Amino acid sequence: YVESARRGGTIATRGGTIRLMSVLGPTHLLSGGGDIIVRRAAAPVKAETTSGDVSITVDAGSKTESIEAKTSKGNVVLYVHSAFAADVDATIVTTDPAADTIVSDLPGLSISREEIRGKTRVRAVGKLNGGGERVVLEVTGGDIRITTAAPK
Repeated sequence: YVESARRGGTIATRGGTIRLMSVLGPTHLLSGGGDIIVRRAAAPVKAETTSGDVSITVDAGSKTESIEAKTSKGNVVLYVHSAFAADVDATIVTTDPAADTIVSDLPGLSISREEIRGKTRVRAVGKLNGGGERVVLEVTGGDIRITTAAPK
């Protein structure tokens, strides 16, 4: 658990949950197995876990942020305010495309599906609120959600 990382570099664990409550500088979070939770991100965030959920809450004062989130077994949820602007590239690789979905509360994403060696790749690309920094979200066997709701 880290309360603030104003210019933090890399925060890593081989297994376990990472919780970061504030970010005001470049951050790279890596978990070997466990959830990554970032609240009030006001700087570029790169979060990756091999097994677990990634939850990132963008600071309400940020109009756009560069974000990368990846999990091999879990979900990615990005909490943003309604005026958040980004160029989004979100991808799910799944064996159950009916269960694993990409959902955005903000319009602007175009969703496509492609069969690849017995799996389905669901991809959503587009500009939220006219576009901004690049947001890349990647999930294997889980959901991606971009929401304007408050985090739970």
